[in-house]
Amino acid sequence: MAQNNENTQNEAFAPESELAADKQEPATKNIKKKKGRIRRFFSGLSNTEISIIIIGILLAAIMIGAFYYLYTEALKTRRALPQNGLISADDEQSWMLKVVNEQSGLSIDTEVPVSTIADTTAGISIDARATKEATEFLKAARRANPDVDIQIVQGYRSVAAYANDYNTRINQLVEEQDFSQEQAQQQTLTEMMQPGTNEHSLGLLINFSINGVTDPTTFEGMEASNWLKENAHNYGFIQRYPKDKDAVTGRPYDPTAYRYVGKDNARKIYEQGLTLEEYNQQLAQQQAEEAARQAEEAARQAAEQAAQQQQAQPEAAPQDNPTG
Repeated sequence: MAQNNENTQNEAFAPESELAADKQEPATKNIKKKKGRIRRFFSGLSNTEISIIIIGILLAAIMIGAFYYLYTEALKTRRALPQNGLISADDEQSWMLKVVNEQSGLSIDTEVPVSTIADTTAGISIDARATKEATEFLKAARRANPDVDIQIVQGYRSVAAYANDYNTRINQLVEEQDFSQEQAQQQTLTEMMQPGTNEHSLGLLINFSINGVTDPTTFEGMEASNWLKENAHNYGFIQRYPKDKDAVTGRPYDPTAYRYVGKDNARKIYEQGLTLEEYNQQLAQQQAEEAARQAEEAARQAAEQAAQQQQAQPEAAPQDNPTG
């Protein structure tokens, strides 16, 4: 009994390092056993069988990599798309295809490189990258319709300038008509868009007048209005808010509003009868499909390469496995 008590006391006061070593010993033995099994397994295989296993592992890794590439490309496409369907921000065309609305607005410090459109009485300016085409569009419209006065009456307005007008109108309603702040904001939103949600602040939207007419209903019925609609794409512009597309654009029909998107994009949009939102969604879908096609092609090539390597591998002579 005394001996047992002594042993117990010795264990109780044994150094922690010795106790830890005792606990690790079974785990170490298990690891050694597993390594031994693995060595015995591979020692019983021929060189060909080992090569097949290695090629299979490599092929699996390539397949996983290909599908991971597909997943990440699709994920990048989705992340680059806001609710309005804007194409990837990395795309070189993104500046001319950007959509601005309540879901994708501009900050008050947004800067646009602008220049003045030639031959506009009010000195209208837009994004400098579209000024040349806008000038050509206006001149061509006047040449084709010499009996009417065609003007560009709206162009770039900064978010800050728009916000100033917006707040001024709210204050006017509060001070002069006894509106509450909330009532004044609601009323102002019926008269103008919220700052940062108007594509005029993007510098790519212009509005025309014909003989001073800007009312959509009257403007639509004028012959020169039809010429603008049918020829805008030749100069890189599209009718921004077409008829019967309110649910897509989120804006009412406006035959006076034209948006620069570049000649190639404008032609495709015009020929397919799309809105800018629909066109962007189409491009995004094409990008996703191309990423999937490339991933599938990479996986196919990897499979073919692995198969060729397997066929080229010489068959090794079977090994003699000694038996007890």
